Amino acid sequence: MNDGAALVQELSTEVRTISHLLHPPLLDEAELASALRWYVEGFAQRSKIKVDLEFPADFGRATTQCPAANCCPEVKSTKITSRAKEHACCFKALAEPMRIRILNLLANNDDPVCVGEIVKHFSIQQSSISHHLKILRDCRFVLAERRGTLTTG
Repeated sequence: MNDGAALVQELSTEVRTISHLLHPPLLDEAELASALRWYVEGFAQRSKIKVDLEFPADFGRATTQCPAANCCPEVKSTKITSRAKEHACCFKALAEPMRIRILNLLANNDDPVCVGEIVKHFSIQQSSISHHLKILRDCRFVLAERRGTLTTG
């Protein structure tokens, strides 16, 4: 029973991996043959199963034309890979609930807020707040400026 459950879990992971690796942006960039080779190499490494993959000589990029002539206009596609990576980074930054809470705190204040003041509103250490602020700053959600060093003693 445990072996069956482990096999189902492994297959589920592989299906998720396939869906991530073979989604349309990858196919647009790398073509199907290249994407399949990349996936099969990863599968072979993860599963320790030797896989030989061969394609017929005429195996190429799938046509984007509609099979019925003139049934619809050709769809134009723009490549936004560099911008997509930048946007993905920003969405990833916002996926952390603590960062949303920090942004909310900052948005509700008209004046700049010191890290020490932010720490007072959360139950995490100053180093964690600084880490979250750095990620938000890298994505340009917040601006930062150094105004000196606070020393307590």
